[in-house]
Amino acid sequence: MKIRIFRAHLFPAPSAHFEKFSCSICLDLLKDPVTTSCGHSYCMRCIKTHWDGETGKRTYSCPQCRKNFKPRPVLEKNVLLAELVEELKKTRLQAAAAAADRCYQRIQDRQKDMKLLQQDLEAINASADEAMEDNEKMFTQMIHLIQKRHSDVKQQIKSEKETEVSRVKELQEKLEQEIRDLKRKDAELKQFSDTPDHNQFLHSYPSVSTLSESTHSSIIDIQPESRDESLKYSRVWNRKVTVMGREQRYPDHPDRFTERWQVLSKESLTGRCYWEVEWRGSGVVVAVAYKNICKKADLHNCGFGQNDKSWSLRCDTNSYKFFYNNTTTNVSGPQSSRIGVYLDHRAGILSFYGVSKTITLLHRFRLRIFSHFKPCFCIFPSRYLISCFSCVFVLLYLSLNIYISLKTRF
Repeated sequence: MKIRIFRAHLFPAPSAHFEKFSCSICLDLLKDPVTTSCGHSYCMRCIKTHWDGETGKRTYSCPQCRKNFKPRPVLEKNVLLAELVEELKKTRLQAAAAAADRCYQRIQDRQKDMKLLQQDLEAINASADEAMEDNEKMFTQMIHLIQKRHSDVKQQIKSEKETEVSRVKELQEKLEQEIRDLKRKDAELKQFSDTPDHNQFLHSYPSVSTLSESTHSSIIDIQPESRDESLKYSRVWNRKVTVMGREQRYPDHPDRFTERWQVLSKESLTGRCYWEVEWRGSGVVVAVAYKNICKKADLHNCGFGQNDKSWSLRCDTNSYKFFYNNTTTNVSGPQSSRIGVYLDHRAGILSFYGVSKTITLLHRFRLRIFSHFKPCFCIFPSRYLISCFSCVFVLLYLSLNIYISLKTRF
């Protein structure tokens, strides 16, 4: 509600007429007006009182213009001026009565406005009290629901926490036990790998692989896509190739060697691995290579040991040679028809052993490992047999066949 505000004037402002008929000493309308010779008018009582105060000076002055009189003037009532003042008083009383009537009427109007304002105030207070009560009820219900939800969520979190903590503790205990077993196993492997008696190492090595959960065993298949056109692939267990007298026709594949009688295994090697290759004939190349070794390059660049992506040991009937990055290293050692290969992927160690009644370290090489390795072989154009296994006996089948069995240990 808008409140109207009026500016009330109970009495009109003094007019110029009132100022003309006012005494300059008492500032009120003239009473018994007298006029001095200088033309200024005063109340008779006011001018007498003023001059009485100047008796000691023997001169008397006009309060307005300061004109001096000597001797003291004799004052007489100005009858005309007195009549005019009386008329002015009557006019003033009439104006005051009219102003009083207007003031009373405005008071009545303001009282009506005040009554309306009071009604509005009471309505506002009632509405506010009602809204406050409704909000109080609503917030009380909301607080109750929030507290209940808070209690439910706390209980749910507590229950989930207990479940997860129990699960994590159980898993932690299993992992701690596995870590202890792996540390024990790693210590045994280091002890065996550092022994100069390689025969003892190879016979003891399977005994540290009793943890079924931490040991991955697999049969490494020869990758059919990587064989040369002169190699015939047999689908029996995916582990046999044969050198043929004439070239075989196969669909082209980016992983096939085109210049060498070479094959790669399908699986890559990780962790610590050991396998053995038994061969017959004029010779064999036993190697490991990155899986991204070039397959389509010329004869020298794609051969095992002729690049920086493969390491190979060439075994002839009377000598050994180690090849890496087209560099040849003569290797001395007793001739053996069985070659053992040990690869420690994490330590970056590649070792070749001659295996007979005793185990002889032929060559050891430190690798800079950037990717996973694959076992690989190169076949010479003569009749021989290659059998690759890991500390297990494998029957020898037809000549010119390759059988691979490998256990990978972490």
